[in-house]
Amino acid sequence: MGLVAAGVVGGVIPLLINFYGPTITDTISSGSPLEVVVQHDPPLTTPGLFALPGTLAGDALPLRDLAAQHPDAVPVGTFEVKLILEGRRSRPAVITDLRARVLNQSKPVAGTLISVASAGENTNVNGCLYLSDPAPDLMTADPNQPGCSPTAKPYFAVHNLTLNRGEQMVIDVSAKVSRQWPTPAQAFGSYEWELVLSVVQDGKTTELTIRDGAQPFRLTSIAPGYRAVYSGTEVMNAEDPAQWLRLTFPDEPPR
Repeated sequence: MGLVAAGVVGGVIPLLINFYGPTITDTISSGSPLEVVVQHDPPLTTPGLFALPGTLAGDALPLRDLAAQHPDAVPVGTFEVKLILEGRRSRPAVITDLRARVLNQSKPVAGTLISVASAGENTNVNGCLYLSDPAPDLMTADPNQPGCSPTAKPYFAVHNLTLNRGEQMVIDVSAKVSRQWPTPAQAFGSYEWELVLSVVQDGKTTELTIRDGAQPFRLTSIAPGYRAVYSGTEVMNAEDPAQWLRLTFPDEPPR
């Protein structure tokens, strides 16, 4: 009887799918209308600024060792994340919004600052969002310069993103603490945050929470001062913290 029942079930499901089309398929494939994969570079493996709560000692520290020893280093000012979206239903899923939700804001991480030399900011992003904004929605990136212009429109006001089953789309997001650099005093802080993606399917809106694995994303502003500063490319050399801040921000040092 077990073999007969298995044969019947195996024949009935394809018949139902062919007869009822996407309705029965979507019922069988319950759950989120989208699958979301999050990708970003580990801390201290790409150019940029990173902060540690503790104070490093010594000189000529290999960057590779620092990256292995401090996976909890917090990006400073900017954090770039790639979202790979794939439709899970045969009926179209329309993405209507992507925004950041700040969970906690505390003092900037101000132990050790590590500056990994860069040739310039990445302009290959779809949109940017600013954590210190009252409503940190994804804004349309300016293709000619890093970040978004002051007159940038919300990304999903000018982009219509619809995904059916198996269709993929990539959104490269540049998250920043503030629209200004260096960060103004009112936006100082270390931020814990998550992304919220709004998806409409069959007239129903679903909000998907996107995190860095099981943990929220982290991003800190520049701090008014550090106990230690290191800079370089493959080898990080110790710098005088106060002098580094003065040279890096000659017109408007953080304070």
